[in-house]
Amino acid sequence: MDTPNDQYDSPWKRAVENYLQEFMEFYFPLVHAEIDWAKEHVFLDQELRAVVQDAELGKLFVDKLVRVNVLNGDEKWILDWLMQLPEWLNSKVWQELETIEENENMEYITSVERIGMIRGQYTLLKSQLECRFCLLPEWASERLKCAKAKELEAWGKAILTAPTLEAVFKKSDVP
Repeated sequence: MDTPNDQYDSPWKRAVENYLQEFMEFYFPLVHAEIDWAKEHVFLDQELRAVVQDAELGKLFVDKLVRVNVLNGDEKWILDWLMQLPEWLNSKVWQELETIEENENMEYITSVERIGMIRGQYTLLKSQLECRFCLLPEWASERLKCAKAKELEAWGKAILTAPTLEAVFKKSDVP
């Protein structure tokens, strides 16, 4: 007998495979902006299946693991759950992913982690700028809101030596 997941899970996964770039742009725009779409991305479904091969959950565990190249040249993994896994299986998957990371010498960061990292950089830098230069003018707030990870990192370094708010942003012009 088919479960509701059997009816809806596979089409979503096929859609993600066929429209990964569009999917990432719509649901994870910050992550999408960091991926080098001119380079090939590789779905690692076999590797993900190997992580949970003993699970007796039918199609519940076959989610998407994708290796992509980011703009700085590094390879990263994207893993998005299209459904909730049971806690015991979720723990097993994370343990196995850590093993794969070590064996492949590749850092794994989920979409949610990457977004959280960028938000954390933004929040910290905004706080530092306000402590040092008081209330931020609108132009500075807008630049922060639109910034990419590399810009936030560069500005975070520039704040250490820049004498003015303008100098923070000028010193760190990022290509």
